[in-house]
Amino acid sequence: MRGYIALSVLAILLAGPGRADIFVVEDDGTGDFPTIQEALSAAQDGDVVELADGEFFGDGNRDLDCLGKAITVRSQSGNPGSCIIDCEGTYANPHRGFVFQHGEGPGTVLEAITIQGGCEGIPEIPYNAGGGIYCGNQSGPTIRHCILRHNIAVIGGGMCCDDASPLVENCLFLENEAESGAGLAACFSSFPEIHACTFVRNDHYGVFG
Repeated sequence: MRGYIALSVLAILLAGPGRADIFVVEDDGTGDFPTIQEALSAAQDGDVVELADGEFFGDGNRDLDCLGKAITVRSQSGNPGSCIIDCEGTYANPHRGFVFQHGEGPGTVLEAITIQGGCEGIPEIPYNAGGGIYCGNQSGPTIRHCILRHNIAVIGGGMCCDDASPLVENCLFLENEAESGAGLAACFSSFPEIHACTFVRNDHYGVFG
């Protein structure tokens, strides 16, 4: 009996925790899921959503929400210049790349992706924030090796931290626009950690806090 129990315990230890799944999304709608958001909705803590090289646009590939899960969203190639989310946002039809609003922690990772064409900058509304990425509600994801370019907002053209403290490292903020914090804005009890990031030709204050 003791031998049986010992073998059972050993089998459990060898099995270890459940293996993480990797879901692949292609820009033509093939892969494991037709859109990025469908992959994010299906993923569980520890899973990885990989985006193949290409350009993602349209509903389900913008305004993306990780729903509080500790998952990684990354380009399959590791080259952000080859994996692009084009939000196609306008004043009349605003869209952004990602929103983190469910208290995501550092285990929620966005890596090696370009986000462009986000627009949350409707002048008639006084507070539109985070053209490319919006972090709020005490979220603190990890964002690294990403490019945020040609995004527009009233506050935080590239990215806005609103009561949020993400880790942002090795990212390029290029030619974003805002009235305050064109590259990145930190406001309302936000304490982002920014390491080795580059801010180039952002219109109206590259970093605002």
